[in-house]
Amino acid sequence: MAKKAKMQTAKNLFTPQELKHARAIAGGLEASFTEPAPPSAMAPAPLIDEIREMGVVGLAGMFEHLSASPPESRAAILRTFREVGDSSAAAGLLERGRSLRWVPEDLAALRETIEALDPAADIPPELDVEAVAQAQGIAGELAQDDALSAEAAASIRERLASLPEPLQVVALGSALSSDALSSGGAQTVIALAGAFAEAGAAPHLAIIDALAAEATVEAAEVLSRLADSVKDKAAGSRIRKALFRLKGKGVAPVEAEVKSSHAPATAASGIDYVRAVVSTCDGAGNLMLWVARSRQPRGRSLYQARVRHGRGIEEFVSTDISSKELRNFFNRLTQDENRPTVDVPAGYAFWLLQRAQAANEGEGGSAMPYGFTHAKLLLARLAEPEVFPFPGAHLVRRLIEPASGDDGRIENKEMLANATFWTWVLEEPLVVLHFNKCVEALQSEAASDDEQRRALFDKGMVAAAAELYENEKLRARLAAQLEDNAYLLHLRGEGDMARESLALSDLIAAGAPQPEFFTEMVRYSIGTMLDRAIRQSQGASKQAQGQQAHNHDHDHEHDHTHGESGPMDESSVVATP
Repeated sequence: MAKKAKMQTAKNLFTPQELKHARAIAGGLEASFTEPAPPSAMAPAPLIDEIREMGVVGLAGMFEHLSASPPESRAAILRTFREVGDSSAAAGLLERGRSLRWVPEDLAALRETIEALDPAADIPPELDVEAVAQAQGIAGELAQDDALSAEAAASIRERLASLPEPLQVVALGSALSSDALSSGGAQTVIALAGAFAEAGAAPHLAIIDALAAEATVEAAEVLSRLADSVKDKAAGSRIRKALFRLKGKGVAPVEAEVKSSHAPATAASGIDYVRAVVSTCDGAGNLMLWVARSRQPRGRSLYQARVRHGRGIEEFVSTDISSKELRNFFNRLTQDENRPTVDVPAGYAFWLLQRAQAANEGEGGSAMPYGFTHAKLLLARLAEPEVFPFPGAHLVRRLIEPASGDDGRIENKEMLANATFWTWVLEEPLVVLHFNKCVEALQSEAASDDEQRRALFDKGMVAAAAELYENEKLRARLAAQLEDNAYLLHLRGEGDMARESLALSDLIAAGAPQPEFFTEMVRYSIGTMLDRAIRQSQGASKQAQGQQAHNHDHDHEHDHTHGESGPMDESSVVATP
């Protein structure tokens, strides 16, 4: 009740007639600051003085006038706020900026006005300079008459995802207007929605509504692809409702045609459910993949494989599982931050199995796991040879270009800090000889202090990296691993990291001068082995000390009848560099 009374009191500070007069003064001020000024424009000074003298009602009239005016008037109206100079108007402008559909140019002017009125104002993310400029750039690209390519649509999708939700609306506003859709802009929206479907990402709800309003077979097909790939509940519900409404209008997707290179051809093959998830590839060349598909007459089948570059399929298991159990399994799997995963087209998962099987059958390949040959017959219907031909180059080569030039490049340590490369440790047999040399450097009598020991250790590390980089087979494997991770980074929306991974793949495959990334990877591998050796040594020492104490107590309990135990061998402990 107190809150209601307060609101009523605020309204009673001025009469409707006073508010009407204030709006008229605000309109006159707008004309004074319009360029070019209309013939009826007055000198602004008397109007500014009158608004200031009116106090609260004066500002209320200015806000009423702002809300009722067309977008083309906003620049002049915002200038009137700056000239009146009442800092209390900043909060009201922030509120209007969030509630109205402003174009990027007006948002920039709004931010400048708020900062001029109140330099200490907390500017929200949707008014950030760079974010507004990003929205403006996207709006400009979407407004172009040229058809939107798949690559351009993917780039716009990535940039949209980085914007606050209000700015996404701003960036999409003109492209989703009825005028734009009726004049050929629908193809732009369909291409953009296709980019979201390929990435398995939820588009803005306004895009889904625009596709539903378009009511064409092509729009229905994109919605169908989104329904298969999007996991967001709110977006999924909106997509299903849109498809239902289109079906009621007699508009449905053509099931026999697969428009996207990323959409598994499940309908044509009679499989009503399929999902494939792949993990990032670790430093030793291992990756995990999971493929689930419907099982007749009911339930699901889940296939899990661990494949390794150069060795093939090393582990393979399959099981029948209920829909609920499978849903819970995938939820746990995809939420594990220590093992990054991403949904992939089923055709790509099958391509990975084909590539791995060829390694099994080649020189040095692992023995084929039991059960895979039979399971492959069941999974073969998921193959998409037109999109993922085997043998053939990795799909990522057709999707993105490697990073080039010096601008915007990602530092090697930043790459290794990305969760995708957390497990980039070379296997122990490759590193153990170099590890032993580094340990010998730490224990060298030639070093008189820790600083010299660290210098010798670093020297040994650099020499190890140089020697390992001469291994052509290792370089070829790492280049392929980087391609795998580049594709997953691309699907996860980390475009810059994906392009950097692809650039590193090219450098390493070509035997170019040793990249710093490789040196850091070797340093990380040897450092990991050293940490493990220290922990094992310390654990063995504590265990031996505990056993000695136990023996000592045991001797006292028996009046030394067994005599004293002999001297314990001193465990070797290496120093941390």
